[in-house]
Amino acid sequence: MSEHSRKAESFIKDEDRTDWHDKALWHVREKRDAGAAQLPEWELLRETASQVKDNVLSNLDNYLMQFEAEAIKNGVVVHWAEDGADHNRIICKILEKHRAR
Repeated sequence: MSEHSRKAESFIKDEDRTDWHDKALWHVREKRDAGAAQLPEWELLRETASQVKDNVLSNLDNYLMQFEAEAIKNGVVVHWAEDGADHNRIICKILEKHRAR
């Protein structure tokens, strides 16, 4: 059993918490539906946003390189991390360099 499955199993044993969670999610959905009903072009906007997201994800490498170039032009130091552990090493190195406490 995965860690997520274990946590889910534990979560649903607490009926009050599960009921609260269900009501909270339903409330969010009702608010979303009410907002969508106020926009006649909701589905078009939703589809357009989905296409933008797909485009960005398909070209993420180019967008990241473009961002890096513009950031460097503005004096920003850009760091690239291979994974979470590499990210943490980079951050620790920056903090140590500036003697952060």
